[in-house]
Amino acid sequence: MAGKPFSAYEGDDPYFFVSYAHEDAELVYAEMAWLQPAGFNLWYDDGIHVGSVWRQALADALSRSSGLIFFATERSTESSNCLKELNFILDEEKPVFVVQLDDNPLPSLLRLSLSDRQALMKSEFDPTTYQARLISALSTVVPPTVRIASGEAPQISSDQIRTDPPSIAVVPFTCLGTDQELIYLAQGVTGDLIAKLSQRIWHIVAGQPEDISLEPREVGERRGVRYLLGGTAQRGGGRVRLNARLTDANTGQEIWAQRYERTGDDLLDIQDQIVNSIDFEFFDVVMSAEDQHLREVPDAELDAWGLCARTRSMQIVDRASRDRVRSLLEQAVARDPNFAFAHSLFGLVLSNMIFNQFTRQPEEDGRLAIAEANRALALAPNNMVVLNNASVVHRIVGDPEHALHLAERAAQIGGRPWASLTGALITVGRFEEALELGREDADIQVGGQLVTACLALGRLEEALEWARRGTSEIPRSFLNWMSLACVQAAMGRDDQARASFQRAKEIIPTLTIERYEKGVRIAWRNNDVVEPNVAALRALDLD
Repeated sequence: MAGKPFSAYEGDDPYFFVSYAHEDAELVYAEMAWLQPAGFNLWYDDGIHVGSVWRQALADALSRSSGLIFFATERSTESSNCLKELNFILDEEKPVFVVQLDDNPLPSLLRLSLSDRQALMKSEFDPTTYQARLISALSTVVPPTVRIASGEAPQISSDQIRTDPPSIAVVPFTCLGTDQELIYLAQGVTGDLIAKLSQRIWHIVAGQPEDISLEPREVGERRGVRYLLGGTAQRGGGRVRLNARLTDANTGQEIWAQRYERTGDDLLDIQDQIVNSIDFEFFDVVMSAEDQHLREVPDAELDAWGLCARTRSMQIVDRASRDRVRSLLEQAVARDPNFAFAHSLFGLVLSNMIFNQFTRQPEEDGRLAIAEANRALALAPNNMVVLNNASVVHRIVGDPEHALHLAERAAQIGGRPWASLTGALITVGRFEEALELGREDADIQVGGQLVTACLALGRLEEALEWARRGTSEIPRSFLNWMSLACVQAAMGRDDQARASFQRAKEIIPTLTIERYEKGVRIAWRNNDVVEPNVAALRALDLD
């Protein structure tokens, strides 16, 4: 008999009861060996059933559990002990997760008992997808606990640095003139920004009218904030102009300013457009400001937020940059295990490393990415950044349908879609809807994603427009240059495709067409998406 992978869980935290046949111990222990490090506490009977005796210990363990994982095989479905455990947990009205380890159909009586439970057939998926789906399913009941290499949850040291995300006062936007409608617009922009930014990772404080006439340092001291966001609104010649600016409360230095101009008579629509544009840009603005602010601070003195901010300006292009970013994020989640943003960012980076093939252990990192994303969701289930990051993780290494659900939740909470929603829609084959979102709200688009949708639909001219826009807006993204190369190859512009490919190789010197195609297959997992992206490029034999 296979050796026990670990002792049955004993404690007050949530756990799952594992039901299986004694004869299947070797198979089941192998499953438990990766489920437990993925963040789930597991109770099992050490592989020993004592005849047909219904022991009190089993009944107590079932009653206290959060649910039951039934590893179904030909042996377990015929086991009277397993059937007793299933009936007990069903009577308790607790969740049951059926994992079929072989291809034998469930007996009719068992199918009737489990009629509203969906079984996960292991043989239908590759190992990474199978494990990701099971983790995702279990996470709907018990969020996983993120564990470090030793298998234990990260410990907070007594000299833990308190996590302190940026604090921002939204000072009332002022109206230049006496136009009452414009005054209402300025007030509406202020209120909407307070509401939207509060759903992110910042500490948002509502400024007061008197703050407008004070020096930034005085406002910062009064409100206890690091930054001030404010601006002015004016109207003339059929246009509405709003100037927004972010100021360092300590130095009074303006660190970001942007002008937004809109035309039309519907001021509420204009208000929504401007607020959404500021909201879209603000994350990168603050992250960049924080990176500058913390640049001279040693890693050891940074809190979890500071470690995350430090990774923002780093692009993973080789082994050294990969190891550096990973190290910073590992420190961040260990330094503050309850900081949701750190977990979500770590999961996002891990999944992108898998997509870009900057990991030698994609299956293990995929499980960790999902565990990190789910941990973040458990800590901050309504946080926009967490939802969107988790959606990307599940799109790449988890369950695409769950990725779509997360992205839709983020859009519902925030009142607008984000790039994660376009990616999730493309993954499940809803190309037209993804393109419609991109056309309606240019802020949310990610050039490569919409190029992918256009190529899947055979719309080469529109694909070219999005690809060119992507390389113009983010020229340091090798993915944008590869998207452009794919379109150019599909249009028969071979020389231009070769030139774009070379631009991508300048950013990632180890890039090859084979490596890019593998990444596309990892990212989308839908041949209707993959082939239109890579077929023409592959034919050029660029490597």
